[in-house]
Amino acid sequence: DMAEQLSIQSEQIQKDKLNRISTMIDTLEMERKRLSRDLHDGLGQMLLAVKMKLEQVRNADKSKSDFFLDEALELLIQTINEIRSISNDLTPTVLEMFGLADGLKKLCRDAFNNSEISFQFSCNNLNKINLDSKRQIYIFRIVQELINNILKHSKASEANFEISTEKSMISILVSDNGKGFDTDIAYEGNGIHNILDRVELLKGKVLINSIKNKGTNIFVNLPIESTYEN
Repeated sequence: DMAEQLSIQSEQIQKDKLNRISTMIDTLEMERKRLSRDLHDGLGQMLLAVKMKLEQVRNADKSKSDFFLDEALELLIQTINEIRSISNDLTPTVLEMFGLADGLKKLCRDAFNNSEISFQFSCNNLNKINLDSKRQIYIFRIVQELINNILKHSKASEANFEISTEKSMISILVSDNGKGFDTDIAYEGNGIHNILDRVELLKGKVLINSIKNKGTNIFVNLPIESTYEN
């Protein structure tokens, strides 16, 4: 009986692993489709509008050409901002500009400034460790996914992010006072799977505690495989 149970558990673990891999592949494909749509529907239409405005400038008399030129310039500014937004979704340039700690702080500030959720963010010693760019991006995406889950699903009024480092571990604690959720059901969604997959790739661990109508706490521990600066 024990051997049979172990066999069943092993099969279930393998099945869960394959499901996570399938979910990640599906998520990547969805991202490619979204990027293609953004490029076609967003940038494509904006650049076409700029082209039309410039043609109007060429064909208009002096009294109207300046007006059309101003509109074209405004559209170009919007197009540049759109390119930056798409580029940041692919590779977060904020990491190169500010580093991981300040980049995460800016990510939180930008996300919650447009919401009604009050948030607190603290980060200790993160800039004192050397992490390669791949690990920085993974950690950035983990926090980004945690933020998105709170904004989209929590219905919280308060959220707290605490990131701390020891010589062998990065710890992330995210909590909110929202509606909570059934963790068994939540694991079926792409958001949680994206977090689990990235944490697994970093050889870390995730603990999720959630109580209906009382909020959610998510703990992420990631081992540091790098040099700690004195």
